[in-house]
Amino acid sequence: MGESMGTKTGKITYNVHDRGRNFTGKDREFNLPALSALVNGREVQEKVRNRDLTGFYGHWIRARFGLTPPESVVFDGRMVNIEPAFVTTHLECDDKGNITHEAEFLDTDSGSIAERLFSSKQGGFSSAIHTLPRLSPSVPDIFAGFDYVFEPNYTTNRGYMFDSAAFDDQTFLDSVVQEWQLSNAMMRTLFDSMQADSALMMQTIERLQEENAELMSIASRVPGNGTTLLDSTGGFVAPLSVSSSATAEFRARARSFSTGTLVELEALPDEQEAAATESPARSLARRAWGA
Repeated sequence: MGESMGTKTGKITYNVHDRGRNFTGKDREFNLPALSALVNGREVQEKVRNRDLTGFYGHWIRARFGLTPPESVVFDGRMVNIEPAFVTTHLECDDKGNITHEAEFLDTDSGSIAERLFSSKQGGFSSAIHTLPRLSPSVPDIFAGFDYVFEPNYTTNRGYMFDSAAFDDQTFLDSVVQEWQLSNAMMRTLFDSMQADSALMMQTIERLQEENAELMSIASRVPGNGTTLLDSTGGFVAPLSVSSSATAEFRARARSFSTGTLVELEALPDEQEAAATESPARSLARRAWGA
């Protein structure tokens, strides 16, 4: 199998403790022996030999799908194929933190863009490194390769690293603008979430309005079978067709009737007992009045 004829960058060397910048980007403090052992180790070097250490145009793919993204993903409901822009063909690191690498641009759309930028001396390479948590200096445990970015954190990593802001506490993407890009992406995600919440709220309001209209319609119908409409407390509800003053009076009288206390009547003596004790004059008067 023949050697690929893609454009190569030639060997590029930069030092992880010399970013070549004073005012932008972030300093990185790596455990240099650990970094050298990782880069020169069997796993990373096997990837280099097999052309498996691929890179992308920009950092957003790794930031969105992880340090080692799959060949295709479902994005916005569609299947999207992820294509690399280049492959790392040479990689080494010494104990002083000098990393030397070489890339070969691929015959892909993103590879063509990265190659044109490189030939125009615009942009550079940016490393993707994961470190163990809560250690200082940082101890790297994953070296995922490089991507091509507009403004690399290590300005000497241009060839004429994906070391940007971390998207978690231990993952470093070597690009000055990556922190802004991730913040912007998070704001878009937050805005989309707020829009979804707002839409759900509007749907809830519309549903409650429909239910309220239906209840008002039911309440406005005057029963024709002698039944009485009751409110939620069990009180009488006047038909809505009655005038407001009549409705208020009706409600007041109904409320008085439904909540009032009935007068207790004293038990009358038995008629026979009453007749036995009644005087003749009182009995005559009662019969005269028809009582």
